Amino acid sequence: MASYGQPTTILIETMPTFRSCIAGVLLAAPLLLQCAHAQQGTDEQWEVTMTMEMAGMPSMPAMTMKVCKPKDKSEEDLIPKEKGCKVLEQKRSGSTFSFKIQCDRKGETMIGTGETEYINKDSYRGTLRMTGTADGQKMDLKQSYTGKRAGTCSAEAQKKELDTKIAAIQAQGNEAIAKICNDGMGSMQPMFFIGDGAICKDRKNEFCSAATKAGQDLRDPAAWPRYEKKSWREAVKACGGDDVAVVRDACKSAGGKREHLMFIAGNCKDEAAVLRKANCDGRTYTSVDAAYRDFCGATGGLSYTAVAPDAKAAQPAATQPAATQPATTQPAAAPPADNKPKSTTDKLKEGADKLKKFLKF
Repeated sequence: MASYGQPTTILIETMPTFRSCIAGVLLAAPLLLQCAHAQQGTDEQWEVTMTMEMAGMPSMPAMTMKVCKPKDKSEEDLIPKEKGCKVLEQKRSGSTFSFKIQCDRKGETMIGTGETEYINKDSYRGTLRMTGTADGQKMDLKQSYTGKRAGTCSAEAQKKELDTKIAAIQAQGNEAIAKICNDGMGSMQPMFFIGDGAICKDRKNEFCSAATKAGQDLRDPAAWPRYEKKSWREAVKACGGDDVAVVRDACKSAGGKREHLMFIAGNCKDEAAVLRKANCDGRTYTSVDAAYRDFCGATGGLSYTAVAPDAKAAQPAATQPAATQPATTQPAAAPPADNKPKSTTDKLKEGADKLKKFLKF
């Protein structure tokens, strides 16, 4: 039975590594739909509909494209070819052709298994699955496809057109990756630069140079606002630096100066405690030095009622146990006199009481 056009080569060409898989497979869909327009010729034109699934990524919609197969191409020629890949097995069983390939790259292995069933001379269906590890990431990608004959074409002309489209895909992918790396550099995110699977690992030295400079700058408290929204601590640590030492040196450099009070309040625990005791404790929001008001508010050193710091030690003797209180010979103070004016009734009653005492009855 004659062989028919398969799209598997397109998949392998666009996914040699995990990084190019992101740039190629994800960005390929909208462009490949437009590629390979029918060209007059003696080769076979096939209309191929393909779906793709990758573990850990959203499902991609089906896409249909034109594939031109040279009329003299055999089944073996349609097995994906890529540097570092070898065919482990291939066989024909009735109307089904299957194969298995292995791709080794930088000590990592991907295994691909493909199967195509020829329904008749004008249609086929099949699958290709790639599993393994690429750039330190586990991958499991499955491609399903169907094809139907759509006329004739020129394979050479379509190859040139496809090469142009693939170059555009790669350019777009590189541009997207460059933007991710630039943004990661600006926010100092080590996850993009450190580690075998980092998407920008080729710029690791540049990133660590920036982290080292940040560690030097931040020893001056005046530099901290410039790094406020950056992950400088993680960057310094990822590049082998000591972020704790950076903070310690910055606190020493602050030296209790008034222009650095809020920096001290947020980053220098010991220094803040000394300043709070000296400038905040026992003061109110109205009695504190205005230069320390925000600092004291941030460190919790102000009260609404002024209380001397040693107020507890100065408590009156009345709070001591009764046995230790000195004896007193003074009589208890009389209750305060009632200065309220007396009514006529009260006056009459008071007079009657006095008269009874005088007459003794």
